[in-house]
Amino acid sequence: MHQVVDVEIDLRDYSLKGSTSLEIRPLTGEKPSSIRLHSRQCTLLGIKVNEIPAKFDVTDESYHGEVDVWIPENSSPIEVPENEGVKKLIVKIDYEVHKPQGGVFYVQNESRVAPHIAPHMYTVNQPTIGATRLWLPCIDHLWERCTWDLKYTIVNFDSYNMVVVSNGELVEEATIPSLVEASDGLFPTKNFFRFKLDVLTPAHHIGFVAGPLEAIEFPYSANDRDFPKIIGYCLPGRKDLILSTFGLDSDDRWTFLNEAMRFFIDEYQSYHAPSPDLADPQPLKMPGFFPYSSYKLAFVDNAYAPVTSLASMSICSSSLLHPIDIIDQVYDTRIHMVQALASQWFGIYIISTNWSEIWLSLGLANYFGILFLRKLLGENDVRFRIKKDMERVCRLDVGRPPLLNRNPSIPLDSNDMDFMRLKASLVLYMLDKRLRRSGYNLGLPGIIDTILKNAQNGKLKNNTLSMRKLMEECQEAVPERFDQFKRFFQQWILGSGCPKFDVRYNLNRKKMVVEFQISQQNTNAKDGRIGDAVASGINPTPLFTGPMIVCVHEADGKSYEHLINIHGSNEKHQVPFHTKYKRIRRNTKRFQAKLAAAQEEVNTVNGPGAAEIWGFKIDENEKQEWQIAAWGEVDEKGNASGDTFEWIRIDEDFGWLCDMKFNQPDYMWATQLQKDIDFVAQYEAIQMLSTMPSRECSSTLLQTLKDEKYFCKVRMEAAYAMANCVGSVRTDRGDVNLKTIGLDQLFKAFKEQFCYPSPDKLIPLSNDFSNLDSYFLKKAIIWAISSGRRLDEISRKKVVDFLVTLLKYNDNANNEFSDNYYISTLISAIGNALKPDKVETGGNGSIEGILEVPPENLNEALEELERYRWRDILLPSYKNTITVAYLETIFGLMNSLSEDILHVDREFFLTHTLFGNYVDVRLAAFRALIMLDSWQTESATNYIQQIACSDPSLYVRRQLAQAMTKVDRGPCCWTKSIKGFSDSVVEEPIEGEPINKMLVLKQKERAAAETTVTEKAGQRKRIKTNPEPTVITPPPETPAQSTSSVGSSSSKSPRSSKVKKSRASERTGSKSQKQQKGVSEPTAVIPEAPVSIPPTAVLESNPPKPRLILKLKSRKI
Repeated sequence: MHQVVDVEIDLRDYSLKGSTSLEIRPLTGEKPSSIRLHSRQCTLLGIKVNEIPAKFDVTDESYHGEVDVWIPENSSPIEVPENEGVKKLIVKIDYEVHKPQGGVFYVQNESRVAPHIAPHMYTVNQPTIGATRLWLPCIDHLWERCTWDLKYTIVNFDSYNMVVVSNGELVEEATIPSLVEASDGLFPTKNFFRFKLDVLTPAHHIGFVAGPLEAIEFPYSANDRDFPKIIGYCLPGRKDLILSTFGLDSDDRWTFLNEAMRFFIDEYQSYHAPSPDLADPQPLKMPGFFPYSSYKLAFVDNAYAPVTSLASMSICSSSLLHPIDIIDQVYDTRIHMVQALASQWFGIYIISTNWSEIWLSLGLANYFGILFLRKLLGENDVRFRIKKDMERVCRLDVGRPPLLNRNPSIPLDSNDMDFMRLKASLVLYMLDKRLRRSGYNLGLPGIIDTILKNAQNGKLKNNTLSMRKLMEECQEAVPERFDQFKRFFQQWILGSGCPKFDVRYNLNRKKMVVEFQISQQNTNAKDGRIGDAVASGINPTPLFTGPMIVCVHEADGKSYEHLINIHGSNEKHQVPFHTKYKRIRRNTKRFQAKLAAAQEEVNTVNGPGAAEIWGFKIDENEKQEWQIAAWGEVDEKGNASGDTFEWIRIDEDFGWLCDMKFNQPDYMWATQLQKDIDFVAQYEAIQMLSTMPSRECSSTLLQTLKDEKYFCKVRMEAAYAMANCVGSVRTDRGDVNLKTIGLDQLFKAFKEQFCYPSPDKLIPLSNDFSNLDSYFLKKAIIWAISSGRRLDEISRKKVVDFLVTLLKYNDNANNEFSDNYYISTLISAIGNALKPDKVETGGNGSIEGILEVPPENLNEALEELERYRWRDILLPSYKNTITVAYLETIFGLMNSLSEDILHVDREFFLTHTLFGNYVDVRLAAFRALIMLDSWQTESATNYIQQIACSDPSLYVRRQLAQAMTKVDRGPCCWTKSIKGFSDSVVEEPIEGEPINKMLVLKQKERAAAETTVTEKAGQRKRIKTNPEPTVITPPPETPAQSTSSVGSSSSKSPRSSKVKKSRASERTGSKSQKQQKGVSEPTAVIPEAPVSIPPTAVLESNPPKPRLILKLKSRKI
């Protein structure tokens, strides 16, 4: 089948007008009676079959938009000249689309609030089918593919030179003079573009971008062969952002996307063919392929998603672009770009056989991208992300269907597709481990390479892939162990859930074995019962089986790996023990004499009082100053010298997607952290030590924090864990009062590395973010300090003063990188530190809390936050990250502190929801309004519904609609009215963010939430018990749109009510008293927004050009 599209685009009146011709070849050679097409919101002007007018019926005007075309009796199929005996029907449709509600999105210039936005438009291809039919009559089935001839004519206006970017190769371009006079009396010209796509492609993967786009070609190095061209398109004024984002402004002209293309084609897909020359047995290296002649990236504003992948092109959000001095955005952008390129092979060129198999194309594209990310970001960074993803999947895989869902709901919810993409790639990661363990050294990459070669050679039927085909490839790779892989597919793909293992061990000295008791449950089991979950249609896997590696690190310094096979829900396993170790008696005179002699020798060499701890010299005074405690100093039980092994690791090769619960003494976890070179083992040890706070634990974590040999993210996790080593805790060795040892060590570590040496004052050094390890560690320590709980008023005041001082004296004058994300971390940390822990019962029975800092400290912190808010208005930061952090912090304080302390100002947030503010600012304000119960009023509900249905920003519409309905099935479903909010807003925190935020309880459960009541002598302050909501941080928008917050300069600060020094009288009714105090409610009338500041202040005129190396330092293995 072949389809020709000829469309004229006019951005002035939001219209598309043109025709399309479908060349259909009947399989039987006989003329069919009718043809069913798809068309929705298109006005069909006429249909002809072989130039004969035909009748048609619109049979479904709802979501499907089906049109039946009746073939005229006097029309006969036309023979194809190049194929004798093959006949075809040509169906020509004339149509027009005026002001479409979906499928095509227009971004118009708003001269008053957003003058920097250039008018442009782009198609919105939602994750599943249904979008293309909104602007083009076609056969919109994922498995109905054809070649395409795409012709676009666009009208130039307002001195803009319009450009169209579409699928395939650009074969023709021309300028056409117009003979029609416009409303302004001018005769605007038109630009014509023609694209040809010779690869069979479904209509779902066809789209275009039209606007005043500027093109930049990404060059390859001189010694590269002819790879497919990569071209980036951006709106006017964004070329510098393209150059800095992809590294095109550097001397070597290297871009990570060219490197990814080279890797996927030349390094990964290359295979070795037998040499025809018998005298030369060396095999020949055969290059791989890219399905299309070129690859295009078009960056647009207000995009539906960060990246939308189409055939030979991707429509990307401009929020992914960043100046050269931005650090944090680099990782997110490069991951999105690599995954978008990988999806050109899997998901577009190779697709699934049906909707039930959609998990396979999603998972393979994600896994395919991970192969290059290992090279780009480093092995440790990628493995750390996979470990985090595994933990997240185990938390989320509750009540969800299996990957291969026999009865999927079409269109698929985007949240379900994101979860499917995440879990599928991890299941494929496990499959790769088991293939290699079974003797197939190439693993899953070898099978992927075979699939790509079959698709290139035409051996893959219709370029479709299914689970059965993947199983066949596994059978060819490991035929003798294929039964194991059949069980693997049955458990992980046809069944749902993830295993939860509870592992206990016991050392049997008589038999010289270590005995393991392993029990498992499914995350999808309801109250531990599989039957109830099966009845609900979830189909959880009753039992997960397979090999698992257990590694015992014995006292002789050697590690012994043992392979055990899991085949039961509750079973015992034994592994041999090799070292006959005799316990050292530490209380004997002989041992004490040896210890004294060794200490005397150390004193002779290094001086009296000096000892070597952690690999560097430290005297007793410094040891006391750092509050260092070694394992076994206080209690002999807290030392591993008497044990016959040092530590045990379960699933050492990281090959199970599971929730592993394994307990061993804290000193064994500390030994694992210090001696195991695998950073996953270090991370697992830190996670367990964070639940076992002690002085020794804090000292071990401090060692990890200060040792630069550790991977940077391991050091960050150590900082977060140290925040738990405070207050009174209960341990296996009794109750211990740690006081503030963890925070004190964090304070001292931060001052030593990031402050001027001063015994009594805190003077921070000027920012220097050239060392990425130091930058991320600095932010981690700041957040860890703010996360300390169980603190008294003096300690809490010390934390707040510390953070406010860092914010007040922040100096970025000599730093080549921006500090906007660092300032945002400081602002969020201040809000986290001010969040109280203690609560009490008010006079009317309401649960309220106690302010744990003096009023003057709260006032000082709020004044400093207000100063930075105004600075972000005058000098906007990248994406207004400072304003976003301010809004989230103020909202959190309003939600926790009583109104006697901080007035709840809903109008303040309402002004930030207006169009013209940056999209992240608007969404933060909307979240605050919703969680402050403003939506309970009819006027506020109508206003938010109006924004969700007709806002100029497509992304804002999507986020609000998803928050209110809990379902996101794409823009095609948004044209229907939204009836109300969901009971709860529950989202997972973004991985990588250290912010520990709580999920929002449902409205019906808030009244029944259990709270604790703590009496506090002296002054009492009261807070609400509403838990802090999860911040749903969507992908931000155009960097160049990072203007000041519209309405911010004229709106009154929420800190209008200062902290009162005397407790207010008991209130008899919270709601009535708020009304008496004049607490206003937002109305449905949109306030008038003042003119925003132009975005020229976002970038400096001559910004520095530092080179950013993504790989973080890691411990050498």
